[in-house]
Amino acid sequence: MLGDIVKSCCEKAQGQQKSEGYIKLEREFATIPLPGMDVPLHFRYLWAGVMPSHACKHPSYLKIHVSNSIFADLSKKINPTHLNPDMLVGKYIPNLIAKPFQISREYAQIFYDQTSSPRLDKVLKKWEKDNWASANNRQQLAYTILVELPWPVRWIETQDPLFTSFKFERLVELGPSPTLTGMATRTLKAKYEILDGSISRTCAILCHSKNVKKIYY
Repeated sequence: MLGDIVKSCCEKAQGQQKSEGYIKLEREFATIPLPGMDVPLHFRYLWAGVMPSHACKHPSYLKIHVSNSIFADLSKKINPTHLNPDMLVGKYIPNLIAKPFQISREYAQIFYDQTSSPRLDKVLKKWEKDNWASANNRQQLAYTILVELPWPVRWIETQDPLFTSFKFERLVELGPSPTLTGMATRTLKAKYEILDGSISRTCAILCHSKNVKKIYY
């Protein structure tokens, strides 16, 4: 029946495109459309589709999370001279490696091992020569690591430090829909709710778009 299913979906999409001028993605049993996210970069198994999609040169791909594109975008948005590394160290948890942000050779090496980033490769190869460990290069190193972060994510593992090390009482998602809130709620129930109950700790998980009154209160 798979051929019939594919054929019917294709005919439905073509009919919609003909009548409305475009194809509107809809939520189905196995798919959830993510507006603005056109490339399957979040999952390592789908990497093979990233570059062919990029070659289509669709206008929306100006925002895709491919290393070169996102680097160019972040480098324009973030001024390295305005970056305060202390606002990141131990507080920001990149979802690429699910470890709190650090400014060190070891941390840069972890990122390079995951991404093979050519920029981090240059930093690591010239670590001693360019004296990247010095205080004078600390801000630039933090910037280089920061703008190289957008790669496939490890979201469940990224949440673990929040529930264990940070031991938060409230988690607030700032976004148009409670996507991450739903994931965090499932992680809480699956892994930490019983433990928290045993020590009388409660964790409120809120989304700005859904719980705005509670948050402002």
